[in-house]
Amino acid sequence: MFDPVALARETRDWISHPKRMCILSLFFGFVAFSPGCWLNKIGVQSFVDTHRVWFGLPFVFCVAVLLVESEEAARAKWRFHDRLTKLTKEEKQTVSRFLADGGHSTVIMWPWEVGVGTLVTDGILSGFREMSNQQVVYMLAPKALGYIKKHQGDILREKGGA
Repeated sequence: MFDPVALARETRDWISHPKRMCILSLFFGFVAFSPGCWLNKIGVQSFVDTHRVWFGLPFVFCVAVLLVESEEAARAKWRFHDRLTKLTKEEKQTVSRFLADGGHSTVIMWPWEVGVGTLVTDGILSGFREMSNQQVVYMLAPKALGYIKKHQGDILREKGGA
């Protein structure tokens, strides 16, 4: 059965993807601001001249959405890196288990171990398989692993210590 609300939601989700939004902004920007001789060559100048505002408004909307999304992504990255620099002693011990002996991609831990819950909640660790004894196989999130390997000395060093 046809559901117009679901169709509108799916269309919005499809269009709001950043790559598609960028392509749409380029298209609408080209049509709204290109010289008349270019539009005349492709045969759409009279149509664009009468409806130019309807090409300009989506362009402005697409650019605004892209700017807001890029700012939100930058803030999320900053918050994530800030969180990694403020690990507690227990969280540092948990993270160091992944880096011991040349590094492990996964570590089996109890979900209630100190430091595990907050690291999972903050997206630093992710549990992907629960075992029969209620232990969970955890791995560092890829962005956390990259940041920790790059700044390992700064992150895992105790405050006030060597």
